[in-house]
Amino acid sequence: MAGNPSLTSDVVQQRLAQDQDAGVRSSLASNPSLTSDAVQQTLAQDQDAEVRVALACNPRLTSEARQEALAQDQNAVVREVLSCNPSLTSDVRQEALVQDQDAEVRKFLAGNPRLTSNAVQ
Repeated sequence: MAGNPSLTSDVVQQRLAQDQDAGVRSSLASNPSLTSDAVQQTLAQDQDAEVRVALACNPRLTSEARQEALAQDQNAVVREVLSCNPSLTSDVRQEALVQDQDAEVRKFLAGNPRLTSNAVQ
């Protein structure tokens, strides 16, 4: 249910974001129908890195605040996945990721088709 692309109810998404099973929360986080900023905020703060990784790769992750939080995530895999997300458009977040200490983060960002020239200057 959490991965169903027809899942558009914010109430149902919010309940699934609170599910005890990290697999359910991960499925929801990667769901392209996930548009609720409140649910994205909950998932961006999830204790399980698998959930944050799933959210970081979601092409509907357009909230600047959520992208900012994930760009500063302690888990390098979260930052790596976010770096190649085509919804990552902010120069500020791209600049932060260009300077990331993890080479894999920079490598994935270099392959992002939306990487701006401002971010690499």
